[in-house]
Order: sequence, then structure tokens, then C-alpha cells
Amino acid sequence: PGGRVGWGGFSPAQDEIFVTTGASDSTARVYTLTCDVAGAYKLPYPQCEQCTVAGDCSGNAASVAVNGAGTGCTCTCSAGYYGATCANQCTVAGDCSGNAASVAVNGAGTGCTCTCSAGWTGATCAACATSYYGATCANQCTVAGDCSGNAASVAVNGGNAASVAVNGRGTGCDCTCSTSYYGATCANQCTVAGDCSGNAASVAVNGAGTGC
Repeated sequence: PGGRVGWGGFSPAQDEIFVTTGASDSTARVYTLTCDVAGAYKLPYPQCEQCTVAGDCSGNAASVAVNGAGTGCTCTCSAGYYGATCANQCTVAGDCSGNAASVAVNGAGTGCTCTCSAGWTGATCAACATSYYGATCANQCTVAGDCSGNAASVAVNGGNAASVAVNGRGTGCDCTCSTSYYGATCANQCTVAGDCSGNAASVAVNGAGTGC
């Protein structure tokens, strides 16, 4: 009885109410009005707007919390999603040219890391891996399969690089034949008996690599 209630409004983040039980303000008690759960809101009293996965994280977060400054939201994106609002998703089709066994968000949370399927390489799995060739990078050059088992090494034509200058992916294999062998597939061998009538001290492949 005889008390007074008054409103302050000293800060945009909160209001204050003072209550007195007598004629003098000396007995006043001051109460601060805030949102009902401290730290759970991105906008302070009186807005009291909460962070939500649907509204602040594109619906793609495992959880969301008010940031340290209390001015917005921090999303913990679900697997496969990244970005401040988890709006970006890593997919094999969209980020790995459709040529990856799997894809995941990179360690920095800024993009995607592809694990390329066999035969493919590169950040987006768009180039043939070393020794593979063809439009779908499905063919692999091997000494046994392409060089009759008689080569020191084999490479995709144009060079044994991740991407070669024939439609970007090569069309076949180049064999580096072992000593005494020659031909595109190293199928021919120079021998004293076969090429020199058995009457030579030695025999070697000619400089052009076309005979003995």
C-alpha cells in the first residue's frame, strides 16, 4: 500500500522496473527484465529471438547455439554440409565430377574433399590417374598387358601424367622396351640365331627401334 511502480528503460538490451513500498524511493528494489533463458537468444530482451536449426542453419545442422558475442548463431553442420548457415552440401556428382567413391567436407569446413574412384585423380576427380587412359579413364597401361611383358616401363601416350593432351585423357600406351626387344608392343626380340644366321658375336636393336 502506498508503493509505486516505475519503468526505467536504461538500455536497449534490457528494461528495469523499480518497486517501492513506501513514499520514499530509498526503499526501492530494482529488477532487470531479461529473456527467460540466459544465453539462449541471438536478440536480447525484449525481442528474445532464439537460434533455430531451421531458421539459421538451413535445416542442415546437428545443433545451433548463440555465438560468443551474443549477436548471432553458430551452426554445427550435419555431415556433408558446410558454410556459416550449412547451406552448401558436398556431393559426388556436384563436387567430384561423378567420379569419386566418396566425398566429405574438408578439414577447414570451407569446401569438399573427394576420394576418387580407381582411374581418376585431381581435386574434382576430372583427370585420368597415372597410367590410366580413355574417355572414362577405365583403361590402364601395364607392361604385361600392353608391352608383351618385355618393357622396362609403360606410359599413357603423350606422357605418363595425370592429364595428357589427347582429349585430355590419352588414347593408348607407349612402351619403353627392354634390351633386345622392339616394336610398338615390344613383341619382337633380336637374337643372333634368328636375325644374324647364328654368325654374330652380338646383336642389338637398331637406332630407329624398327629392327636388329
